[in-house]
Amino acid sequence: MRPDGDTMRRPIDLEAQYCAQNYRPLPVVLTRGEGVYVWDDTGKKYLDMMSAYSAVSHGHANPRLVRLVQEQVATLNIVSRAFYTDKLGPFLERVCELTRAGYGAAHEHRAPKQLRPRSRRRASGLIR
Repeated sequence: MRPDGDTMRRPIDLEAQYCAQNYRPLPVVLTRGEGVYVWDDTGKKYLDMMSAYSAVSHGHANPRLVRLVQEQVATLNIVSRAFYTDKLGPFLERVCELTRAGYGAAHEHRAPKQLRPRSRRRASGLIR
């Protein structure tokens, strides 16, 4: 069943009204995904090639990741960085091991230049 123009416009209008305007999305309303594919509200199938975003790295609705996410959010959901958790430190340590980065505050001087924190600030206060 193909939605009418009003049905498709509603999600687009709501996002335009309530979301930060940092993107200019295509006028396509995605409703589901599976693996490397996504479908819009008309049922049209697309190959999801937005590789810069995390969902596509794992595929949509990956059964293993769905199970792992369900387990995690049943224990502890998203936590502010104002607190420590028992997961972030070990996760970052493992990522550094796998990427041979080993960076962090204690190893900043060894990081490639593009990974080092920048200390200069623009007049606006934003880090360059």
